Amino acid sequence: ESSVVNAASHFCANEPILLVANQLYDPALLSMMRGLALDSSTGAVSLIDDSTDSVEWASVDHCAEFCKNGHIHTIVKVLTDFGAAPGGRIARVAKKMSHYDAISCGAHVISSELIDIMREQLQHSPIATIVDALQQLASVGRLGYLSSGGRPWFGELVLSSLGTLEPDPASSIKPVWRTTAQQMLASLQCCPAVEAPRSQPHGNRAAPAGAVPAASGGGGGAAGAAA
Repeated sequence: ESSVVNAASHFCANEPILLVANQLYDPALLSMMRGLALDSSTGAVSLIDDSTDSVEWASVDHCAEFCKNGHIHTIVKVLTDFGAAPGGRIARVAKKMSHYDAISCGAHVISSELIDIMREQLQHSPIATIVDALQQLASVGRLGYLSSGGRPWFGELVLSSLGTLEPDPASSIKPVWRTTAQQMLASLQCCPAVEAPRSQPHGNRAAPAGAVPAASGGGGGAAGAAA
């Protein structure tokens, strides 16, 4: 969390920041996140995967491989508040949840409000996480969400498996995820990094350049990723 707070100092105070985990995303997902506007009622917006397949995978297949007595969870889980308006709100976000209807994709558009929360939490605990800060926003109805809408994204669990010719037969990773991730990686085009301008705020839209990588707690699962 401290790395995010430090990186945020390189952006204008009133410009949202696109915070992403070290994961692989369909470019359309990041484009949608970059285009999000944060109004005065929203401190951050999280990208979530609310597909039935992904939620079932997290609670059954992934847990069977990694959970111990139901107490060890690595995926960041989300409970949405369908009655909230506008655009929906996240009621709760945490790693240890027994009831949830989505999982975090590890990408967030955040405001200075979340940065201030993280800074305050770090003063009380050096192990405070981004998830803790997001939950604080959720508890007061200020954490929105954007659904991935079935577009692919892959986290560490899938990406780390790509270096093996034959994955563990007992792995919860689905073969189609490995295939799709390999295809996405093969189609990537590298471009030089662009520093976000400090003197020209982007209004209430996420800064299009200089996205900040998320620290631990970014979450992930839909495409078979552990945080």
